Amino acid sequence: MTINQAERFEVYASLKATNGERVAGLVLEMLPPAGVPELATKADLAVLEAKFDGKFDGLRAEFNGEFNALRAEFGEFKAQMLAAFEAQTTRYVRWNLTINGALVAVVGAIVGAIAALA
Repeated sequence: MTINQAERFEVYASLKATNGERVAGLVLEMLPPAGVPELATKADLAVLEAKFDGKFDGLRAEFNGEFNALRAEFGEFKAQMLAAFEAQTTRYVRWNLTINGALVAVVGAIVGAIAALA
């Protein structure tokens, strides 16, 4: 049986009239404001805890899956960047060797031309 606020006041007024304000106040303090059926039991809390545990486990699994996917993507990106750096370095070294070889040939031709004129 649930009790509403108006009924609580009636009980208080009746107890106050017969037993005094102090006793009426003490009795009403012992009664839950919304009635006993509205109170959560340990079993209710255990069910709620199990529901939350299940939801958190699902979220944890989803986050782990997303983080693992991100790790895989970063791994692929790292491999692509390393390959691009290696290719760029190889092109730079080849280009540098070609330019240096051409400069040596030009300088050699200039020195040869000067030697022939002298």
